[in-house]
Amino acid sequence: MRKITIRIFSIFILAASWKISNAVEIKKVEKDIKEGEFSSEKKNDIDVLKEAVGKALRWKLKTGDVIEIRKKSIQDIQISNEKQPKSIFSKHVQREVINRIILNTLGVDPVNGFLVEGSFHSFVNYKDNTSGLYQEEDSQDSTFYIQPRGIFIVPPGNYMPNIRNIPVFPLDKDPLDHSHVMKEGDTWQFPGIEIMRVEELENIPMDASYEYIGKENINVGNGTKTIHKILYNVQFNHNLKKTLKPENPRKIFGYVMAKLIWDEKEGMPYYMTEDYDIVIMYNNGINHEFHISSKTNYLKKQKVDLTEKNKTQKEITDNLNQYFKKNEIDVQSVTKGISIRIPDVLFNIDTSDLNSQSIKVLQTVSRILKKYMVSKQILIRGHTDNTGTIIHNQELSNQRAMAVAKYLADNYNIPVESLSYEGVGSDMPLADNNTPSGRQKNRRVEIILLDN
Repeated sequence: MRKITIRIFSIFILAASWKISNAVEIKKVEKDIKEGEFSSEKKNDIDVLKEAVGKALRWKLKTGDVIEIRKKSIQDIQISNEKQPKSIFSKHVQREVINRIILNTLGVDPVNGFLVEGSFHSFVNYKDNTSGLYQEEDSQDSTFYIQPRGIFIVPPGNYMPNIRNIPVFPLDKDPLDHSHVMKEGDTWQFPGIEIMRVEELENIPMDASYEYIGKENINVGNGTKTIHKILYNVQFNHNLKKTLKPENPRKIFGYVMAKLIWDEKEGMPYYMTEDYDIVIMYNNGINHEFHISSKTNYLKKQKVDLTEKNKTQKEITDNLNQYFKKNEIDVQSVTKGISIRIPDVLFNIDTSDLNSQSIKVLQTVSRILKKYMVSKQILIRGHTDNTGTIIHNQELSNQRAMAVAKYLADNYNIPVESLSYEGVGSDMPLADNNTPSGRQKNRRVEIILLDN
């Protein structure tokens, strides 16, 4: 079965490859916006931050705010061929997908809104996967602006975010605007857009309609929270640009029904539920029909404390050095979190079966990491050297990562939703693959404690 590549998600779900990493680049982005180099959204000189003051349905972020978004979807996919009856050609795929997104607020601008840098991860667990584990399928970084109303300002040519301007709130009404109060049953429309990657990026127009259901005070923890309830639906029906390749899509259509619960004080969604029905039709007559139900939770945090992160790294290193040769197991602070690199001792040559020595190593490492693994997402990443074919190395690294992940899940009661794995083959070497010592160093497994 060809890989299913649908990317229909709620706000902030999935991928791109454009990143701002320092103040110089941020200034360049701001310059590009002023010169009209960003999206097709009409620019104006409205102070979007001032317009948002005193309103309930507005994003409220400040520099340093971090938002963690976690979406779990149950997906049922029917694959058929227009040229053959379903009784002859029909495939049925079921899977669970977890999307984990970290948005870091880099700055605030009165015209453009909030500049956010995002880290986007997608994990998949197919129903026929006997391990029950989630495999990381996609990981990307992206930076863009969000205006308080929910309008996106995105660099041209970027895939991320692939769903834009959903939801967007109206200018003329708000539940807290006494002169133009929004009431139960009030409706509004604002067009959204999906970016679909075929041979090039293509814009899919989407009709989005909203209805305000009302507000409610709910009990949370030791207090109450004021939330606003909104229903919306999205419809789209679009013929894609004609291409000659039979495996390319030619048409996409469908709809989304959603319920948004908005957190008035935090100025962001509290949670969201969605139901999708989407069909993608391909040039070769294959159709993919998606039925998806999902729930997305949002949590606002402060940026990771680097001092605390470095302290944890040193603590893990010191504990490991009591049981292994000094720095035999390398502990590094990386962009995603803290990486524990286990050398080429877990597997026999060209296999993914844990050997007798590996059990002792993993028992010791896991015992030391147990207190950290309870509260963090964990990614197991497998690596090989460059001997063998690319396909073989990819599969071997994937199977080895899965073996370690399964050991941790089976022996340390780590919830499978907190544990994922991926294999990267020989794509991320630490040393020169032209020498035996370099190849040995490159053959490794990482346990990455992801930043919360």
